[in-house]
Amino acid sequence: MVLLLEDDCAPDAREYFEKRLLEKFGLTMKDFFEKGEKIEFGYKLGEYKLEYFPDDPYWRLSGLA
Repeated sequence: MVLLLEDDCAPDAREYFEKRLLEKFGLTMKDFFEKGEKIEFGYKLGEYKLEYFPDDPYWRLSGLA
């Protein structure tokens, strides 16, 4: 289930995504990059996956459940 999705139209989409990630989940992208386990299209950290697919180049946060 997708919990947070980077807006593909907004000029400040990445900043907004990162702000919401921190506000809602207490995580930063840096947390995933440094502490997470690398998976095929992103990172897994705890109960979350942060992914970036080549055919849809926007970050998305999903739950593992």
